[in-house]
Amino acid sequence: MAVIRYPALTFIDAFGLQWIQRWKSIVESAVNVGVALILLIVFKMGLNGVLLGTLCSNLLVVNWYEPFLVLREVCGRRYRQYLAEVIPALALFIRAVLFSLVVLMSGVIGISLWRSLVVIVISEAILLTIVYFVFRNSLGMELITSIFGRFFKRRTV
Repeated sequence: MAVIRYPALTFIDAFGLQWIQRWKSIVESAVNVGVALILLIVFKMGLNGVLLGTLCSNLLVVNWYEPFLVLREVCGRRYRQYLAEVIPALALFIRAVLFSLVVLMSGVIGISLWRSLVVIVISEAILLTIVYFVFRNSLGMELITSIFGRFFKRRTV
């Protein structure tokens, strides 16, 4: 989860935006403690409740506010533009995870090692194909394609 935050934190540090986000840490800790206490006291979840409280505070406060701040203060972009780019990728990621879970829980994996490998390779190939067709015209896909093109061009020479 921390790796997702690095780009935004780098911009926040580079542009000195710590003062603007000074209340974020207080809100984040309040959400963390509040959710953790509810999960501990009401649902008797123990350590799992504390960990879920941390996850909830990250999802509900940090993961949307830091990109929002960077986009507003540094890039001059609207958050809606960011969401329009991120939500399809997030939806595709969730579908890919659910698809992988269905494949894993279908019982095919337990039959034999070779058959399991075949199912995994086929499912991953399908997912990569879907990702390619969904993002084939995006700037990110052009960048990745050019990097791979230069890498393989250098290898064949």
